[in-house]
Amino acid sequence: MAFGLVTSTSGLCILTFSTAGFSVLWHAKEWNDFARRWIGSKAQRTSITAPFNEAGFGSAGESQGHSTLFTNGSNPDRGMKCCLACDHCFESETWECPRCGRRPTLRNGVLCFIENPPAACNGFKPGYFAKLATFEEDNFWFRARNRLIQWALGNYFADAESFFEIGCGTGFVLRGVCENLPRIRLSGSEIFSDGLVFARARLPKADLYQMDARQIPFEHEFDVIGAFDVLEHIDEDDLVLRQMFRATRPGGGILVTVPQHRFLWSATDEHSMHLRRYSRDELRTKVEQAGFRIQRITSFVSLLLPFMICSRMKRTRRDFQLWREFEISRPLNAVLERILAAERAMIEKGISLPAGGSLLLIAKRPVTDL
Repeated sequence: MAFGLVTSTSGLCILTFSTAGFSVLWHAKEWNDFARRWIGSKAQRTSITAPFNEAGFGSAGESQGHSTLFTNGSNPDRGMKCCLACDHCFESETWECPRCGRRPTLRNGVLCFIENPPAACNGFKPGYFAKLATFEEDNFWFRARNRLIQWALGNYFADAESFFEIGCGTGFVLRGVCENLPRIRLSGSEIFSDGLVFARARLPKADLYQMDARQIPFEHEFDVIGAFDVLEHIDEDDLVLRQMFRATRPGGGILVTVPQHRFLWSATDEHSMHLRRYSRDELRTKVEQAGFRIQRITSFVSLLLPFMICSRMKRTRRDFQLWREFEISRPLNAVLERILAAERAMIEKGISLPAGGSLLLIAKRPVTDL
């Protein structure tokens, strides 16, 4: 068997293999993409993967420019914008759809792809954002998770140039990435405008969007997409993962954290508006079914698991107060942060922990979709 790379006069590169005198073109997707661009135009094409038909755009406001991932117009994997109103994907510096003319509304420096969160989106209370912004800065759990995310992003996606966080909340994670990896172009989305107010204050230069993670208006756009303690709030988590797959460029990937172990379910989860706590197998299966290939999956908050179990067992719905667990003394907070730092050192050395309060999953999108 022999392999070859053929370059046509049109600029299309075709990978072939031959055996027993036969030459076979690989992969058919490239021909399909090329034909659509040739029949239409090099700057526009229709997405056959966008599943949405609802008018997801506003009709007023200035559209905001957004640079795409690649600059070579002949590259079939170039990042594209997707119109949620007519399912059309296109390459443009603006957000006005060349097919239907719709564009998202620009409100307070944020592009809005939904006018109001849908009624089905009840997985979080907007009033929580002000409290979160207060506790995130100093709480051991948020700080430890941030450092783990930053390590995973830098270690598994060292060449990444763009990072998009869905459900970015107050922008705490994005700001940490900005400080640790300033070369990366940052984008974030949140379904509630309340959170984006805090995110904009923390990240004046980032691209921020108000959007539903079940309808991501991008195709092949980002090197890495993150969802940190987001999927457990959404009933259609498998749909979100498929949307993340579409928006990730071939060869890029995702970082995901979720709460783990059903036996830890308690009033904390109910008041946090979780729909589930994941098992390792459940998360792995859903991510693989979306098309990704798992690179690493490990538990974290593992050394504190016995304390979590005791704490959850003691709490009752009647006397529960969600924010009480964040109100701990500074000495205790410092000790817990050091424990999680030791745990992170184990993970960085390649140890995948079998149990813990949370899961970290790292996966990549194949360069070629077979």
